Amino acid sequence: MSSQRPLQTSSPKFVYDLSINERISRIIRISRVLYLPGLAASLVLYSYVHMLDHAHFTVLTPLKVLWLLGLILLASTLLSTMYALEDWVRVRKDPREEKSKVIFQITTKGTNVDAVKRGVESILAWAGKHLEDFEVWVVTDEGADLDFLASEKVRVIYTPKDYTTKNGTKYKARALNYACELRKGLGLNRGNVWVYFMDEESVVGEDTVLGIKDFIAKKEAEIGHGLIVYPNFWGKNLLVSLADSMRPSQDLFHSTLETKIGKVSWLHGSHLLMRADVESKICWDFGVTWGEDSEFGLRASEMGFRIGWLGGVLYEQSPFSIADYYKQRRRWFFHSYNMVFRKLPAWAKATYLVSVIGWLSGLPSFLISVLNLVFPSSNPFPMFGFVSVAMLYNLVFWYGVGFALNVEPLNLKTSEKVRLAVLAAVLFPAYTFLESLAPWYALISYRNREKVGFEVVKK
Repeated sequence: MSSQRPLQTSSPKFVYDLSINERISRIIRISRVLYLPGLAASLVLYSYVHMLDHAHFTVLTPLKVLWLLGLILLASTLLSTMYALEDWVRVRKDPREEKSKVIFQITTKGTNVDAVKRGVESILAWAGKHLEDFEVWVVTDEGADLDFLASEKVRVIYTPKDYTTKNGTKYKARALNYACELRKGLGLNRGNVWVYFMDEESVVGEDTVLGIKDFIAKKEAEIGHGLIVYPNFWGKNLLVSLADSMRPSQDLFHSTLETKIGKVSWLHGSHLLMRADVESKICWDFGVTWGEDSEFGLRASEMGFRIGWLGGVLYEQSPFSIADYYKQRRRWFFHSYNMVFRKLPAWAKATYLVSVIGWLSGLPSFLISVLNLVFPSSNPFPMFGFVSVAMLYNLVFWYGVGFALNVEPLNLKTSEKVRLAVLAAVLFPAYTFLESLAPWYALISYRNREKVGFEVVKK
């Protein structure tokens, strides 16, 4: 008999109604309008300050060239702002409904029980209001105790301990593959069945469900992914919450561009929707991987499946401690680093290579910046100052937009938002330094990756 508390189906802990979606959409529209004027203003300000600059050549001067790696983010932001950043997040109140079944799948090790409960409760609340045919699959490991979640709409699936795949897949991908094969066996790998993937800490809002409904009705793509924000328990660890401001911006200023181009190098493992027949053609048997979502996205792209942008957002949370934050980043780095040495299409390999190099450059770039404040040095070439200021503005812009998106669902008063924004500005060096250390921590422990395994942090 399960000792867990019974499931509540009517009042999820985090209730995100449709009004949140409109406010998030407004932030994105404003950001798109303000980006170029803000960039121009920063360059004008620099031109004035530069006239007062009397720094001389030092050992730091040639080292500043490392900053130029930030041009990648700058180019991505410019292109996405002008070309890809449409009002894709906003959803309609009454999208038409196709005769389709939606399976909401939460994949979990079964240790973060409260987090899983919140996710299930949110699905039952909002999908129950807007979808005619849906069910929830909670996929976990044999030995977990999640039977209390089971109901008419909720199916708890235990991955057998002795379950193996052809390619020896481990970790989360193993459970995903088991669920994929189960759907095949049940005849659910059909074109009128859709699977929506969530992480164990994910909470759906009203806009999440309406976005799913609209995506299916449009029939423009077989796979959809979209924006994730991190308001749940925001500030439980302030530095980690602020560092995670980068993540929504990565969705907006990188993923949207890839989606527009039609070459997607990685997908989120959550806020991910796909037709069940498409999933069954690929499944998740990727061997040992720390990034099964990215593996799936690459294979789907190479097989010619259309990947579109999924309206609405998904609501998640940041790690609760700096230690868990580094465990999470370590897992991401392991995956990206592995992909550099894999046989991949040239465009994909280049994407991962640039990502790894750019991430590793964060720490030396940070240290050079600090030293330059103490020991001012001249620039390596005449226009370098303008370029570096543009890249700094772009970095601040990413964190600023991400911060606004993460705190908007909290329904704070304007005065509280301003207070937090000031605090975010003051602490900017601290949490950017926190992020810059992450890949080096991962690189140092890379040789022990098999021992480390696929770490699941407490949520």
